[in-house]
Amino acid sequence: YLAELKIYGRNRMGLLVDVSKIFTEQQIDMTSINVRTSKQGTATINVTFNITGREQLIQVTDKLRQVEGIMDIERTTG
Repeated sequence: YLAELKIYGRNRMGLLVDVSKIFTEQQIDMTSINVRTSKQGTATINVTFNITGREQLIQVTDKLRQVEGIMDIERTTG
């Protein structure tokens, strides 16, 4: 089913690559990704993707939390 996460992190070179790599490693198809950076240096990454269920969602959020600079993750849908 379709899920959407809002990921907050300290903006740095390679942050988006690290985040998208996790989806690739978990073999999760991203349908949309959007990044905004505030003047204070906080990156907000909105990702929409297809997952098989709750277990896969928990797995991907656990992996995302391990990425350097990630401060918080919100589940917006799914």
